[in-house]
Amino acid sequence: MNTSVEELYAQRQRRMADAMAGRVPDRVPAPLFTADFFARYAGFTLAEVVYDADKLERALEKTIVDFEPDAFEQQHTRNLLGPQLDLIGYLPMEWPGGRVGTDDPFQYLDREITRADEYREFIADPSYFWLTRMIPRTAKHLEAFAGFPNPLGLVYTGMALNIAPFGTPEMKQAMDTLHEAGRHALNTLARDRAFIQRMAGLGFPVHRGGAMLCPFDLIVDFMRGAKGGMLDMMRRPDELLEAIDVVLDNFNRRAIELFRTLPSKTVFIPLHWGIDGFMSPKQFATFYWPQLRRLMQMTLDAGLTPMPFFEGDCTSRLEVIADVPPGSCTYQFEQTDLVRAKAVFGTRICIRGGMPASLLIAGSPAEVEEQVRQLVATVGRDGAYILDGGGAGIPREARPANVRAMFDAIRRHGVY
Repeated sequence: MNTSVEELYAQRQRRMADAMAGRVPDRVPAPLFTADFFARYAGFTLAEVVYDADKLERALEKTIVDFEPDAFEQQHTRNLLGPQLDLIGYLPMEWPGGRVGTDDPFQYLDREITRADEYREFIADPSYFWLTRMIPRTAKHLEAFAGFPNPLGLVYTGMALNIAPFGTPEMKQAMDTLHEAGRHALNTLARDRAFIQRMAGLGFPVHRGGAMLCPFDLIVDFMRGAKGGMLDMMRRPDELLEAIDVVLDNFNRRAIELFRTLPSKTVFIPLHWGIDGFMSPKQFATFYWPQLRRLMQMTLDAGLTPMPFFEGDCTSRLEVIADVPPGSCTYQFEQTDLVRAKAVFGTRICIRGGMPASLLIAGSPAEVEEQVRQLVATVGRDGAYILDGGGAGIPREARPANVRAMFDAIRRHGVY
């Protein structure tokens, strides 16, 4: 009997939901999570999917239809960013076809954007600080925002006089640039929504909604840099903790309000600096975990499901991060010992990952199938497991035959 598209959609959605809730689904689910494999698989350069919506959609649809995953991750809001980044002259990143080669991946540039003595200014008025300090320093063509008037001065006669900065040629150019970049952003979002609907019509649900950083990572990644973050934990711990609270109560809270309006209710939280090799257990318990735990609870309270991605090795953190409500969170891991994670979590937390990038790149289909068998028997025992690439999903260099072997093997061996 042929299964209808509607039934396939419902089966896949239920399979993912059951695993994430700590239940036993009909089989172990396997979504399509990748930053750029889909482009190479379909014969496009990364620059083509960063600048051309039609090519991005052709590549992603071909990959979804060919491998038949249980869900897919959005790519428009992850890749279709080239025109906007070019227009504003964004400095903390390099992107395919922009400042790196046409088939080179996105690059993050670690640097100190704000000084340590600027914490107090950020804490006092984070939105104005971001508008007049962060934007001019990170967007070359928006430097005029350094002269943006303080909204608190736009009252009484100040409403007529303090708007003077808007009359400068530099501010007009910045505003025109922002308007044009915003038009491209609107197109990206509209194409994303339409693509999600089209894939639903083929039986494939979208899995990830919004994405946000935890407070410590936002501060270190985009304000203080790695060196500044390490020094601040030692030299300015109180100010750092205050700034972390400001991020939680402003940036994260507003992001969660937006995520409630998106089709998928899963929130991706990539974690950068809480790994074993960067923070001591004491630092993790002071600057990272309490705030991440609060962020996940805020996400849960909004009716959303947090899905933090623990990059690097976090095996030593397992007992600490197990402290979440049963069936509430999905933890994606890169290098953490998943068998140990299963022993600690049981089915309280859904585990995601397990397929080494090295195996998808340099292994054989038979080796990939054997890895799937082992993962199902160990990490997949009793449910609460999602098969995925152990790095950031399926790597760009993965052999298509190995990717096919992974999806075929989970359908063959992952049935409960």
